[in-house]
Amino acid sequence: MAASTIQPESVETGFDLGFVGIQEDDIEGHIQVLAAPGMEGRDSPSQGLTLSGDYIIQNFEAAGLTPVPGTGDFRIHFPRELPRPAPDLCSLSLLATGSEPEVLALGTDFVPLLDASGKASGNAVFVGFGISAPKERYDDLKGRSVEGAVAIAIEGEPRHRKVLGGPDVTAEGNAYRKVRALKKAGAVGVLLIRRDPHPDTKAAMRTAQKSAPLGFRHTWASWLGVRGDRRVPTSAGIPVLEISAEVGARILGRDPIELARRADSSGRPMR
Repeated sequence: MAASTIQPESVETGFDLGFVGIQEDDIEGHIQVLAAPGMEGRDSPSQGLTLSGDYIIQNFEAAGLTPVPGTGDFRIHFPRELPRPAPDLCSLSLLATGSEPEVLALGTDFVPLLDASGKASGNAVFVGFGISAPKERYDDLKGRSVEGAVAIAIEGEPRHRKVLGGPDVTAEGNAYRKVRALKKAGAVGVLLIRRDPHPDTKAAMRTAQKSAPLGFRHTWASWLGVRGDRRVPTSAGIPVLEISAEVGARILGRDPIELARRADSSGRPMR
């Protein structure tokens, strides 16, 4: 009986060619964008998640992919029960001497901080990053009085290699930790100024982040700077709002982001 033999041959397929086109630098570039601090961990939901989705969809479309027929979108939507701000109960007004009160817009100028509700009014006192860490040789509150005042602080911490945790995010930059220190010092409320993404974030993502609405953060402020398994409790005790850098500049009469960048360079508290 004659035997038949199947000879192997080289066959090029689109599947194989697809892997050939994947480059290490491209993968690293995508990871850097999606894992950048400005994406806020891509919490569900969050502005970071929306921006990440937009970025992925743009790359899908550039590769010639199309959504599943009949869906019209690459996104798959699902319901999730979460707390959110009540528009009728959230307000922020600024009152300058000799002027009428200026009412600001929720979602554009400010958003509440989770578990930090209440009412407060008082003179605004700028406290830099609002960090009081004498053991770490850094104290924004030294020489400042916030008794009966609404403290204005910039989110996060100085990005200086020899201050606090250096390039690492530390617990001292946690919003709730700051607020409790400010409350103990006598503040009746806090306005936290949103800062631009970390400087190592890609320029395209920075532009998208700055143009995005001021999204309500469900978990970002609570786990930012957590050490190990020790979560910082999300209980502020006084009302706290996050405000845009533009609103912060109007209140302070100075650019808070520029002040923060100077602190990044000097490693010293802002004055």
